[in-house]
Amino acid sequence: HNKIQKNIKDIIINEKYFLDDAKIALIAYGSVARAAERTVKLAREKGIKVGLLKLITIWPFPDDIINKLAQKVSLIIVPEMNLGQIVLEVERASKGKCRVVPYNRVDGELINPIEILGKIQEEKKQ
Repeated sequence: HNKIQKNIKDIIINEKYFLDDAKIALIAYGSVARAAERTVKLAREKGIKVGLLKLITIWPFPDDIINKLAQKVSLIIVPEMNLGQIVLEVERASKGKCRVVPYNRVDGELINPIEILGKIQEEKKQ
């Protein structure tokens, strides 16, 4: 355990897209991350400042990165093709600093960028 903690910065791998000025962040991994990348482009074309934290490794979980992100944005949306595994970790890591909302799909169909954009627009109204 101590060995992991000492090397955590070398173990955790992620990619950041347009997070510098983002008001809303998507956190995605796996096949959903590709749709989330496209969603960021679509949202920005509409003037919505959205960014993406793409998780490459999900353990150890990037608690510090997500906590810092939660301090910068007002909303994090976590699209997942399951009942919400990562969203629980995101909620824990963000420590209530921003709203965390799941977007789940469990019918075997891929989540597409338009669906994620719809969720962003829906949540912006709240």
